[in-house]
Amino acid sequence: MVRRHMKSIIALLTCAALAGAGCDNVTYHSRTLPPNGVVHEGRASFFLYGLIGHEVVPAYQMCPQGVSSIHTQLGFVDLLLTGITIGLYAPRSWEVHCGGGR
Repeated sequence: MVRRHMKSIIALLTCAALAGAGCDNVTYHSRTLPPNGVVHEGRASFFLYGLIGHEVVPAYQMCPQGVSSIHTQLGFVDLLLTGITIGLYAPRSWEVHCGGGR
C-alpha cells in the first residue's frame, strides 16, 4: 500500500517538474544600454488563472539611468502556487536589470 502511494507521489512530482520545464517567459533587451549589475525582482499577483489583475512594474523609477532588460516569467514556484490554489491565485515573477552607470 505504501509503495503504491510512493509511486503516485513520484509520478505527481515528475509531472510537476515537466510542467515547470515549459514555463512561459517574456524578455526585453535594450540593444544600446548594457546592464550595470543592479537587478530588481518581484512578483505580480493575478487571479483566476491570470484573467483578473493588472500589474505595472515601475521600471524607469527603479532605474533612473535606464533599463537594460525586463524579464517576466511563469516559473516553477509560480506554477506550483497556481496549482495549489487551483488557479485562484496565479502569480508571475519579474526582473528588471538596470543599465548605464550605477
